[in-house]
Amino acid sequence: MIKIRFVSWLLLVYFAAALVFGLFTGWTLFLSGQSFFEDPGDVSNAVFIIGYVLFSTVMLFLILKFYKGASLFQVVEYLLYFSAAQVFASLFVSQELSMIAGLAAAGLRLASEKMRVPLLLFSAGVVGGLLGASLDFLPAVILGIGLSAYDLYAVFYSKHMVALAEKLGERKAAFAVSLNVQKERITLGTGDLVIPVMLATAFLKTSLVYGLASIIGSVIGLFCLIVVMEARRGYYPALPPIVGGSLVASGLVFAVSFL
Repeated sequence: MIKIRFVSWLLLVYFAAALVFGLFTGWTLFLSGQSFFEDPGDVSNAVFIIGYVLFSTVMLFLILKFYKGASLFQVVEYLLYFSAAQVFASLFVSQELSMIAGLAAAGLRLASEKMRVPLLLFSAGVVGGLLGASLDFLPAVILGIGLSAYDLYAVFYSKHMVALAEKLGERKAAFAVSLNVQKERITLGTGDLVIPVMLATAFLKTSLVYGLASIIGSVIGLFCLIVVMEARRGYYPALPPIVGGSLVASGLVFAVSFL
């Protein structure tokens, strides 16, 4: 029988909490009318985001090749926290106060390394929620499947995602949720949080039941991946089981609704 470590259970709890928070944030953003795109139902939006991810990956490799420092990545990290906090706070307070919230988030990270994981979880929830508010059901599904296929290729075949994670780790610049408990360690990329939040938010536009089913399916998908990782350590693409779980759970709810 496979024994699941405490740190893995902790990651699963953090993952579920981030998804619930992201779903709330995404729904609030949707109601407020915030969106990246004018037409959330346009499938080309998904194609654009996939292209942007590929372009960003190439640029990141080039930066790592010619830039040997770490300060640039730290600035980007702080900007992420500032932007996420500013967007979230703007839903409830004035623009001036939301700017202060953004500065406070960046300041918290500057003050303590321990704030890195909570702020990454928070930021992933906000980014995923905004992405889900910007995409309707079909573009969201296409984007989830497309990035899952890319994740599978990048980890198992080209292995460039593994190389990228190692290079960023050497600079302490990996945008990933890394948990360490009594010499036990597990890591999950922020993209593996953003995409399930995006799917759940997009599904929520159809029905609350679909949104919640998407979250449950994503958690089950990550749990299945953790079982595999506990049996055999190594690098694994997280998006395929997470997105697959989300789509299967939502599909089952859809099927049951016709019975």
